[in-house]
Amino acid sequence: MRTFFFAGMVLALTLSACTSQTETTDQAEDTQVVEDIVRAAPDKVKMVYENEFAQLMHVRLEAGESLPMHEGQERAIYALGEYQLEWTDGETTKQSNWKKGQMHWHEAGKHAVKNVGSRPAEYLVVQRTGEKLPECDMRALANDVYEVVPDMTTPVFDNAKLRVTKVTLAACAIIPDHARSNRWLSALSEYENPSTA
Repeated sequence: MRTFFFAGMVLALTLSACTSQTETTDQAEDTQVVEDIVRAAPDKVKMVYENEFAQLMHVRLEAGESLPMHEGQERAIYALGEYQLEWTDGETTKQSNWKKGQMHWHEAGKHAVKNVGSRPAEYLVVQRTGEKLPECDMRALANDVYEVVPDMTTPVFDNAKLRVTKVTLAACAIIPDHARSNRWLSALSEYENPSTA
């Protein structure tokens, strides 16, 4: 079986989260804000893919490691393992526990994170850039991949800005024609696409 994720980005407003959180309020600190976290922490944050509309970054923080206060655009976070993070915007601090495969959404804004758990924190960040997405027909989502082949797909995350679908294909399986709105494919296992081989 081959597994990959389909992420279709659409424009609108909503918020979704999938974890238990504890929240406290701290005094705002006068902290320098880093504009480019990849340059500021190249040993912890790697740019995997980038185009004019979005960036895919891989983050790995060992136990006790942190990222400095930095600017983040609208973004989705996908947990690659189990970990515990402390997140702050300089005024509010939250602790969250994440499990492999969980996803959550953040609005744009400055923030810093620290791994407060005992194991490495490893996750992917899909972050929007400031570039406006091309127009897409919202009706096309009715013919999306998980509508066409529901037995091969599992919705992982869906809000008004981002839809992520896990697609699992058996050997030699074919997905029929389906809507192709603004999307990005990311493989979590190796597979061969015969149309590009």
